[in-house]
Amino acid sequence: MLPEYLPRYLHARAMVATAEGAFAEAEREARRAARAVRGASEAWWFLNDLAEACLLNGAPLDALGHFTTGRRLASQVPSITGEIWAGLGQALALYHLDRPTEALATLDGAESLASATGNASALATARLHRARVLLDLGDVESAANLAGHIPEDRCLAPLASYVSSLVAQTRGILEDALRKAQEACEAASATHTPLQMVSGVLLTRDELEVLRETIRSARGDTSKVRERLQPRVDSMPPRARLAAMGLLADCAHREGDDEASEALFRETLASDLGRQEVRTRRLLLQAWSAWSPEAERWRGLIVPPPKRRRPVRGE
Repeated sequence: MLPEYLPRYLHARAMVATAEGAFAEAEREARRAARAVRGASEAWWFLNDLAEACLLNGAPLDALGHFTTGRRLASQVPSITGEIWAGLGQALALYHLDRPTEALATLDGAESLASATGNASALATARLHRARVLLDLGDVESAANLAGHIPEDRCLAPLASYVSSLVAQTRGILEDALRKAQEACEAASATHTPLQMVSGVLLTRDELEVLRETIRSARGDTSKVRERLQPRVDSMPPRARLAAMGLLADCAHREGDDEASEALFRETLASDLGRQEVRTRRLLLQAWSAWSPEAERWRGLIVPPPKRRRPVRGE
């Protein structure tokens, strides 16, 4: 029989690893904790934390499965709060899997519950995630409207500025986009809680910084962007690292070295890095195919391999 304290101990280890940005370790410990509580009434909570670790560690397909199970278990307890946060996680996993229509439908349910229960933080988080999905669907005005009407919340400030930066970038207003990206980085530094620990946000400081460098590159500052990114890229978590490598490839193209650019795009897409990160891989291919017909030959590599996620016993 397992010691009674073991699940909480393993959960604490997972939370420490998450706070330190060691997401692979966080996933391992969260998986052990979830297995230790299978069948218990609080199993949904442990599964939710496992799903968040998977999402931060570049595995949105695995995360989606755990969020879905966690949401079902939360509804059986019942825990409306658990249903809300698991629903938000499901939607974000679908967003990273490049399934925006499903993401919006999932957000509808989570927003409805958050609104009915007066959960202001969850409602604001849901609306910011909705804005990100709407941008991918080309509805810039609706996304801008949502991003511009979020109540002030210190914990959500990095995500709110990040989304506002994406809106300005999509509109081609690079000065505003850079200012908002800078605000996002500063807001993330100003809070005592690491960004990846804020409920429902599931965004890392590296992703904020890659966005900032992307905008700087678009303004023509490619050499300095490379100088800042290259020493750090290998230490980034999968999603940010994918985006950073794509940005370095794009910088090479902007500087006239198409051979180096294509080599880096090929190397990145052919690697196992973030194989489940369908949306980020699609954006890399999109950036490459904008100037090279060679890119279309690699389209098959933006789809994750048909590999079944490792279930937690009892799911």
